[in-house]
Amino acid sequence: MASLPIPGDQYFRDFAFDAVDYSIERVGTVIASVRGISNSDHGQAYIHVPLGTDIRPGDALVAGSSRFIVHTVETDTYNGEPSLLKALS
Repeated sequence: MASLPIPGDQYFRDFAFDAVDYSIERVGTVIASVRGISNSDHGQAYIHVPLGTDIRPGDALVAGSSRFIVHTVETDTYNGEPSLLKALS
């Protein structure tokens, strides 16, 4: 869990140019689509998605030929309140 300097909705507005549409695959079946923003911290790749997204360890986030396997899901906060989900590889 990390503390964000801005609320999650503002984060997505400010970095909209980096947002990518992902399909969420669970056990080989697409269950939903979500916009996400990829990044890394200390060599650890992650994708931020909106709070409330149904994403679990073992899911794959797929965009074109890119496939990101989710190993951990954390909640990042703004002012101590949940703001974004962080899917880590």
